[in-house]
Amino acid sequence: MTSENEEWDGVNAVAPAPPQTTPPATPATTLDDLQKQLAKFGREQFKLNTLVETQQKQMQAALQQLSENELRRERERAEWMTNRADQQVQVRLKMIERMLPALDGLDEAIAALDRAAQAKRPNWWQRLRGASALAPEATAAWRSGLVIVRERLLGLLADEGVNLIKSEGEIFDPSLHVAMQHTPATHKYPPGTVVREVRRGYAIDQSPLRYAEVVVSRD
Repeated sequence: MTSENEEWDGVNAVAPAPPQTTPPATPATTLDDLQKQLAKFGREQFKLNTLVETQQKQMQAALQQLSENELRRERERAEWMTNRADQQVQVRLKMIERMLPALDGLDEAIAALDRAAQAKRPNWWQRLRGASALAPEATAAWRSGLVIVRERLLGLLADEGVNLIKSEGEIFDPSLHVAMQHTPATHKYPPGTVVREVRRGYAIDQSPLRYAEVVVSRD
């Protein structure tokens, strides 16, 4: 009985588990693979650095171009302002020059009235009108009107920086005066002195606009 039971137990006994086997380990990365990966990484980094450097250069070039464009615009604007100022000065000078003959005419008319009043005889305007004489009151009123007009014109010129050149009694200055005639020097007018003004001169901003034509004393 014992043997039969032992055989039965042997049949029904659980077979022992087979021994566990360890899977083969994955081979470690070789040195060549690491070198290849590093080389690839280096190439990628180089490409990235090159791209960044190229973008920086492009940005710097764009900024430089903007700066040059701004400088060019400022230069063109300055040139335009200068040209415009020059044109305005030329227009201003032409207007002033057109006023000078009118002033000359007023000076001549006032001087003629003064000479006529001193000579007590008809002046050229009176003879042109066929009048033998004008009443002193009318002559004085006429002269006063001419003087007022003349002073207003001189005021307008003064506002533009134009002033009369001093002549009579002044030392002859070739930068301001033109000697039209000479006359013997006297105690009042020593040699080199302006004795009389033939035509008035005008200066603008301290520069002669029209030279004064004068008579100068000499030995």
